[in-house]
Amino acid sequence: MTLSKLTTLHLGIDHPPTFLVSCLDLMTLPSLTALHISAVPDRSSRALTSALKEMLGRSGCSLQRLEAIDSDVLDIGSSDFFDILSLSPNLSHLGLYSVDMKFLHELILEPITMPQPSPSLLSTLKTLDIRWLPRGFTESSVREVFSVLLRVISSRTLGLDAEDTSCSALEDVKLLCIRRRADTSILSSMRQNQVTTQMEIREDISAGESLRPLAELYDLASKFEAGFCNRRYQRIRYNPPPPDVNEYQWLWRNFDKEIQALESIDLSQYANTDALILWDVPGMLRYFIESTEGQSGQTTKIDSVKERAAELLGKWRPFLLRDARKLSVYWRIISSDPGNDIAQFHFVPKSRGDEEIWQSITDPILRLEAWYE
Repeated sequence: MTLSKLTTLHLGIDHPPTFLVSCLDLMTLPSLTALHISAVPDRSSRALTSALKEMLGRSGCSLQRLEAIDSDVLDIGSSDFFDILSLSPNLSHLGLYSVDMKFLHELILEPITMPQPSPSLLSTLKTLDIRWLPRGFTESSVREVFSVLLRVISSRTLGLDAEDTSCSALEDVKLLCIRRRADTSILSSMRQNQVTTQMEIREDISAGESLRPLAELYDLASKFEAGFCNRRYQRIRYNPPPPDVNEYQWLWRNFDKEIQALESIDLSQYANTDALILWDVPGMLRYFIESTEGQSGQTTKIDSVKERAAELLGKWRPFLLRDARKLSVYWRIISSDPGNDIAQFHFVPKSRGDEEIWQSITDPILRLEAWYE
């Protein structure tokens, strides 16, 4: 069956891979540019991957977008999967449910100074979106994936020759890790190690300058994050029954004191504002400004605190934008429900404008932790 004008195909929705294999075997799609696969995973993933390869080869089409992020229906790392990528030289958006180390290593571009550089895989790739549900979530496995992913990003951004038009630069990379809350200490320790190293580097750079110690800013930012996010709003959002009016008023009064502490900061006296971004202080401030929780019959006092928080963000904006461009890679942990967290790795290219960067660092999602590289 040939569908010569079909450009976008959605397969799945509660169907096992065996059903999708039968569909692909019947199709020839010469104009296909976007394919979305959603299915219940079973042992037929290898057959589905093979059927997809055969369909692409038979159709002679060139995918620009391939998504299979809802379940592990493709056999990532198999020869058939790599054949699919080879048959899609114009692929710019790739979304996968799981990650394979062999696949990630293949994405790393070899240095252009090599005598015989190997052909690059997915040279037009701009977006890489991976939903990774690891079995046995360990610190070593996260470190390994994160390390290789950083090499992929570096080789496909900083490692590109400005005059080389044969390979596109990555514009967006995401890695989601769904995990049980019991594993919180893993990424917490990773972030703390990163913070310590970054502080030492920054202190060495600013040595001899008449600037305040960065440790002061890190300490203040971490206390704000702990007080505002973990102890108070975490309890409000997830522990029934909701707090009564008096408890909300207590929360507002305490937040007023925390705003006063932040207002005392003169960012021009610090070498950088990494700490505020690292602990997601801008995002929490914006979350507070836009929140309507506990404000039935809101008082002038609450309005005043919100206005001060908005003024504070405005005053910080030039400093945060300046330093956010230096922190293009970050981890954040979003609390999705009382039993699970989602750890999101995100890449923000330096080519983005001020408004896009500002949106990324003031995203009002309530985050528990963030880790910038």
